[in-house]
Order: sequence, then structure tokens, then C-alpha cells
Amino acid sequence: MRRIERLAAVAVVLMAGGARVAEATPSWPTYLDYAHVYVSSHGAPLAERLDQYAAETGTSLDDYLAALDSRSPTATADARRRAVGALLLYLRDGEPRALAQAAAAARRLKTPAARREELYWAHTILAHEALERGRADAFVAHAFALWRDAIAPLEAPYATLAPLSLHEEGGAGFVSALPYLYENLTRLILIRSQERGLDRGLDPLAALVRMLDDPGRVGGHPDVIPRSASSRAYLTRVVQRLNGPESDGGSLTFTLLLLEAAQRHAEARAELAADGLSPRAREATRRASSAYTRALARARTTQGQVAVYTRALRQLGELYAVHQRAGEAPGVEVPFTLERAATLFEHLHARREHGLESGGYGPHGTAAVDQALRDLWHEIQETGFNAVDAYRAAAIDAGPGADALWQQIARTCSLYLRLFDRHARSNGSAAVPDSATFGAYEAHSGLAAALLASRNPDAQREATRHALAAARLFPFGRSAWTEIARTLEAQGRESEYLPLVRALTTSIVDSRVIEAWLDAPGASAPALRDWREALADELTLLHLGFADSNRIGALTERLRSLETRRAEVAAELSTLQTARERRNARVRIPGLVDPPTALPAVASLGGQPEAPGIEDRSQELRELGARLDAQIDARARALPRFQRLAEAAALEDPLRGDRGHALHSLLRRLEIEQSTSATTRP
Repeated sequence: MRRIERLAAVAVVLMAGGARVAEATPSWPTYLDYAHVYVSSHGAPLAERLDQYAAETGTSLDDYLAALDSRSPTATADARRRAVGALLLYLRDGEPRALAQAAAAARRLKTPAARREELYWAHTILAHEALERGRADAFVAHAFALWRDAIAPLEAPYATLAPLSLHEEGGAGFVSALPYLYENLTRLILIRSQERGLDRGLDPLAALVRMLDDPGRVGGHPDVIPRSASSRAYLTRVVQRLNGPESDGGSLTFTLLLLEAAQRHAEARAELAADGLSPRAREATRRASSAYTRALARARTTQGQVAVYTRALRQLGELYAVHQRAGEAPGVEVPFTLERAATLFEHLHARREHGLESGGYGPHGTAAVDQALRDLWHEIQETGFNAVDAYRAAAIDAGPGADALWQQIARTCSLYLRLFDRHARSNGSAAVPDSATFGAYEAHSGLAAALLASRNPDAQREATRHALAAARLFPFGRSAWTEIARTLEAQGRESEYLPLVRALTTSIVDSRVIEAWLDAPGASAPALRDWREALADELTLLHLGFADSNRIGALTERLRSLETRRAEVAAELSTLQTARERRNARVRIPGLVDPPTALPAVASLGGQPEAPGIEDRSQELRELGARLDAQIDARARALPRFQRLAEAAALEDPLRGDRGHALHSLLRRLEIEQSTSATTRP
């Protein structure tokens, strides 16, 4: 509505055209004869203008009209001024009685001998009367009559006079008003009709709106009406939407309603951003939701329904995000659902190759359908997971009594996965965005969490399956691996973690898609290279699943303790080796250069036999040292990798916030590669 208010307020600038009026002696007849300059204004701006004229003439418009009535005007000019004056009072005060007086006077102006000026004002006033009564058919008829009887006939004379600037001369008469008449008709159809709540029956005027958009008409006379004061930009936007693939098959009624709803939505978003869930924000949200509901009610085609739902879901998703941030429900009923959106997607996808005419997409082709499907998918995905995040936060706060919230999470994630399995598994369906694969990861992850919360053994085993599926779709985030570990811990199956994830990571490490990605230059290649190296290492996988990234210092200390223990083992082994060498030196047989093996029980210097376990202990230490070497080597490789991944920026965040992120394409290609490999594997 603010867009409409701004455009209407711009009409005040058009009053600058009244400078020509001021050249004459100030009088109400003169001001009313030039009312086409400012008749698009209403309310406070118009009241201010009329007060200024009253000060200049010394008489209010009300008093002037009363004086005119007292002498029962019979002259055509006076009758026209009486009708125009009453219309201005109606536009100033919104008083229906003034409009009734104007309409009665206007009907008297419509005579066979009426001039263009009288016909213009008669149809303008009667069009306002039709709007006041909510009569779309009468409004459309008078709008066409304005064009046919009063505006179009002036175009040829204006074109003749304009090159010589004679249209600015007094003798040109009403012809000089043509640029204002274009503007007034445009505002009457596009702005005033919506201010008065006319939400049906405007479609016949689409052709007239397109004609007004032609060069040389609205906005085509900057010497008369400055471009900043013209409604040209809004008119062009309406026509572009009318001609585009979101117009409900070219419906002007629907186009105006959807533009109005989008503006209401922008106002609600601004209120939410400024004040959170304030009463003003809630009321703005209700108005936006009602506007989308009206637009949906007028949508006759699948095209129109999809256009509304794509935007209305965005509003719903924003409310879920606010819900999560504020920790409280918005308290606003939004009559749009993910289930209905998914049904619309299925319906439009089914007619993707046929039936485009009846769906409203005929002139735009399959490419427009694909774009509409991708846009709708994006909103289903983002709204769905905003809802999941809000429900999960609420469930965590609720504790044991959160079963209903976890069930809602499971329903939302399951709905998304059904869409994904039906439409995203084929190789690069143009109707599904690349970001759908990351959405499936989030859905599997959310479903795993919901099933795990049920504390049912069968559900927990199913949770492990979904956690593994999530890691397969997006293996480049820590949460995927910790989720697998959590589900296994809940079942006492931690020992199965490594075999399960090794079966999963082999195909990722050996992926040709990832190899090609790494060979190409890109900002994300270093991070992916770290991940591929990490997924190829068993100890790093264990760290990803079970280690706390906030305790890397403790892990480092553990490595240092292993190194210390290894040094102690080496020292002890060296001591034993020295003792052995000394013993062997004492039992050397004279005359032999290379004595045989040492005798097993030789007397020590103290006269006692040496402990027979020296060789056994040495062997134990050598075996312990080998084990420590293996642990130290593995940890020395794994810990820096785990630390780099833990300290690096999470890849999930940019993927959630950027639909066009390059990694979305990689994830989709990787998923297709793995799905193809699974179906062709013997």
C-alpha cells in the first residue's frame, strides 16, 4: 500500500503544472478548469492544495459550490465545474454524499453535444462512483469510455500542435491536458482501484494498460510532467508482470493483487526487522497474509497459484525464523502450508511437458515452468527447514514433553524427502535446483534427530540409517559424522561406527567428481582437499564422530603423553640392551673371536644368577614401542587434520544462505554419481 500511497502523493508534484493557472487571476472557475492537473491527488495533500486556493481566492471550495448552487447554473461550464468541485470534495474527505452529488451532475453532462472535456469529467466521476459501490463492470466500462470518448480523440490534435508548441497556448483548449489525462487514467486503473479494494473484474483493462505503456503516452512528456512525478515506472512494472510468467495468464486483477501483497509483505518484513514481534509487526504480517490470500482466491491458473505460494511461503519461513530467534510463536495465522505447496509442485511438474496453456504458461514455454518449479522448491526447502529449526529449538527447551514437536519435525523432513526422491534423483532435472541435495542432507539429519528422540529401539536404528544418508549427501561437515556417532551411542553400538562410515567414505574419497573439482581452481578446493584427506583416515573419522572440537588441547596433550611414554619405553629398552651387552662381555670364552650365544644362566658379579626375564621384557618393550609408534604416527597425522577442520569456517553456513553457491552443484553431481554407482554395482 505504501507504494500506492507514494505514487498517489506524487500527484502533488503534478500540481506544479498549475503554474499556468496562477498566471490568471485566482478564481475557483480557473482552478476547477485545470483540475485535471491535480485530480489524482486525494486526502491530506489535496486538502492542502484546496486550502491554498481558498486563501488565494478568499473563498472556500464548499462556499463557492454553495453559491453556484444558489443560482442554479445552467451554463455547461458551470455545470462541469459543479461536478468537478463535488468530486474534489469527495476525494478530499471521502464523503459519499459529495460523490453522489458529483455523479448526479456528471450524468447531466453526458449529452449528445457534449465536448471532450465534459465527457472526460463525466466518465471520471462515474468511474469513482463505480469504485465506491464496488461495481467492477461499471468501472471497466467508464475507464474504456474515458479512453474512447475523451482521450484517444485528442491524440491527433495534440500531435499536430505539439511540434509548434501551440499545445501550450490558451487556444489549444482541452487538447493541452492530454499528458495529464494519460497519467490520471493510469492512476485511476492501477492505484485508485486498489485503494478502493476492487479485487475482481479488471482483466478487460489489461489491453488499455498496455496501450498507456506505449512510448509517447504515460511518461512521454517530460516537458509537461517531470519523469520523477510520472507513474511511468510503476506502469512499466505492471505491464512487465502482465506479460511475464507470473500473471495468472495475463490477468490484470491478479497482477495488481500480487503486487499489493508483495508490498504488504515488504512492510511486514521491515516491521519484524525493526521491532521483532511487536503488535505493529503482527498486524503488518496479518495484512500481508490477507493480501496473499486474496491474490490466491483470484488465481485461475496453476501459474497464478504457484506465484502466490512461492511468495507466501517466504513470509511463512520468515515467521519461523523470527519464532526461533524470539523463542515465542508469532501468534499470527498464515493459511499457507508446505503440504499444499508440495501438491502444487507435483501438479505443475506433471504438466511440465504438456498442458502448459491451461496452466497459464503457454506463451512462456517449458523454461518458465522450470524456473517457477525451482523457485517454489527453494521456498519449500527454506521454509521447511526454518520450521524444523524452530521446532527443534522448542523441543530442546521442552525436554521430555516435546514428542509432538519431534513428530512435526519428522513430518516436515519426510515431506521434503518424498519430493526429493521423486524429482531430484534423475540426472540434472531442470525443474529442481542444485541446492535440493543439501536440503535432502538437512532433511535426513532432522529426521535422524527426531527418531533418536523417540527412545524407541526400532526408531533409533532407523535414525542411524538417516544419519548415514545425511553424511553421504553432505560429507563435508562435522555434524553429519557426530550424528552417526550419537545414534550408535544411543544403541550401544559404538563399535560399528568405523565399519559403517568406512563403507560410506570409500566412494567419496575415490569420487571422480570430487577429483575433477579439486583439479579446477576454486576458493572451496583447499577445504575439500582437507576433507578428502580426513575421510581417508580412520583415526580422523573417529575424531569427527566422537571427539569434542572444543577439547583439541586435551587431544594434543594426549599425543604428548604418548610421545613421553614412547621415550620412556625407548630408555628402558636401551638400559636392558646395555645390561645384556655387559653380561655377554663377562662370559666371553678365551680364544674365541665370535662366541656363541650368551649362556642362559651366568652368575652375576654378586654371585647370583641373572633374572631370566630380561629377554622377555625386552620383547615386551619392543612390541609396546611398535604399538606406541603406530598410535603416535596415526594421531600425529589425524590431529592436525581434525584441528584444521574444526577451526575452519563451517561449509554448511554459506550453503544455507546462498542458493547459488558453487558447492551446491558439486553436491548434486556427487549424489548422482553415487546413485548411479549404486544402481550399476553388481
